[in-house]
Amino acid sequence: MKKFILLFVLAILFLNSVFAIKPLIIKNDLLQKNYIDNDEDQFKKSYLSIGLVLAHFNKAIESESNYETSLFNLGGESLVNISFKNKLGFSTGLYYQYGKAENSFVKERLVFGELSLPVILNIPLSHSAQNRFTLSSGFYIGRYIHVKKEISDDKLTSDNGWHELRSEYINGYTSESLITDFYLGLDYREINNRNGFFQFNLFAKYRLNEHWLNQDISKLIFGVKINHFFKF
Repeated sequence: MKKFILLFVLAILFLNSVFAIKPLIIKNDLLQKNYIDNDEDQFKKSYLSIGLVLAHFNKAIESESNYETSLFNLGGESLVNISFKNKLGFSTGLYYQYGKAENSFVKERLVFGELSLPVILNIPLSHSAQNRFTLSSGFYIGRYIHVKKEISDDKLTSDNGWHELRSEYINGYTSESLITDFYLGLDYREINNRNGFFQFNLFAKYRLNEHWLNQDISKLIFGVKINHFFKF
């Protein structure tokens, strides 16, 4: 009799565990399915992004000048980002970057602006329900929209006292304005927001073409981008 009662109790406990596990499995399956659906949905979406760029220019290694560059120079970027079924992405748009390098010893500075068309391929490295890491690589093709060299005779003179040098007095000056940069970046983004998300990017660019400016400013550029993506 005791064995029968024991077997009966064990049977009840077994059946209870089976019925308890089944809803849990179904719940986990639904969560997994929702994650997969949301993840696939995120990859298939197209986004417009607007972002802030903080770029750092170094002095050219071979330069003998005393130019100093700021830690960061402000820029901006607006991109159309298209994702494909194979989870690769493509981005293109418009990029503007301001730059300045100053020689405080002789009160001289270089000021320049860049306007480029990015052509970028985005390759996912890892992703979860909350975030994604992406390797981005491509080219920035454009031109300088202004490059000038300025001098001031008085170290206490304000910016209004800077005077632009005529081009014939700039060492190595040419009128060539083409920009062709190779681009490599590592992106981190939150993907659990259906209405949009922020992306943080560490990047490096290398200028492939020769330009007279690079006798003083390095062709290698580092920076940080903070973009906000809007779904459309």
